[in-house]
Amino acid sequence: MDRRYVIGTVAVFTTACATQLPLTAALNAEYWLKDRGPLHPVSLLSYDKTVAAWQLPPQNPWAPYSKFTLLAALNGQGEQAELPDVSNLITVNNAVAAAAQVASTGLPDDAMWVVDLRGPAAVAFGSYLSTHSQQPVAVVPTFNNWPAENELVPAEETLAAMATMLPQSPLAEAQGTRPVFLLDAWRLAFRTEDIVE
Repeated sequence: MDRRYVIGTVAVFTTACATQLPLTAALNAEYWLKDRGPLHPVSLLSYDKTVAAWQLPPQNPWAPYSKFTLLAALNGQGEQAELPDVSNLITVNNAVAAAAQVASTGLPDDAMWVVDLRGPAAVAFGSYLSTHSQQPVAVVPTFNNWPAENELVPAEETLAAMATMLPQSPLAEAQGTRPVFLLDAWRLAFRTEDIVE
């Protein structure tokens, strides 16, 4: 009886994965532009201080997996930059609400979190969770894209979130930190392709 139950669950899960088209697979310009935050001047910490805020202590087992390619775009920007205002995006607010729920419920031991949301929403989730969770959280950014004039993947929003929503790094002596890997669901976006519905 239990065996049939488990197999049935796996079959339903597999079917759901096979038939659901992720919105991130192909996004056209109209889709990703419709909910963009307007550009506004943002006061920045120095590049070194921003990277330091995102870096885990060297002895943390999750530190080697962090990627700071996107943050490198802030190098040489000075104290102010024109970046999108992502604080009021619906996806960001939803991510903060989800992180608040997780923080109040508590993170289970021996579990790795993979947050695959639109870039600024993933950043907001990880940052909020790191500052409000009772358990120590190791936020691991994995953003390897770069903002550019002819970019395929919109990177400015994620960069703006990383510059303004800094996480709280776990203490160096903290044991059993819960890893929270941040992915940008738009890494698979292509501006010139239409969504097939």
